[in-house]
Amino acid sequence: MSDNALLLGKLGFSVKSIAALLGLTLAGALGNHFSLWLFPGVEILFGSIAVLIAARSFSPSWALLVGAVSIIPLFSVWHHPFGPFLYGGEAIALILACRYSRRNLVGLDSVYWLLIGMPATW
Repeated sequence: MSDNALLLGKLGFSVKSIAALLGLTLAGALGNHFSLWLFPGVEILFGSIAVLIAARSFSPSWALLVGAVSIIPLFSVWHHPFGPFLYGGEAIALILACRYSRRNLVGLDSVYWLLIGMPATW
């Protein structure tokens, strides 16, 4: 066994979990970069799906890392900080929802968008 594998094992990480985190981080960034435009001013971003999976599968700090990296493309695509703050708030809300509730995450995410996201966007 290599020294890196031994170090990861001592820290409590497996190669599979590190690969999953890197894959989720990449999927989140690509999901926010390549969005689906419905009509001018309205687009669907798919990076939140990776944050949902990370929030349910990993610790809050790792899910926050996935969320933080996944909002980086929004700065370059939208050229203003409002969207990244909104999606960063979504990531924090999902992480808190996973920590304190085992309910349906998609439903809790919908509540975030109905109560916070849509009014803030308007």
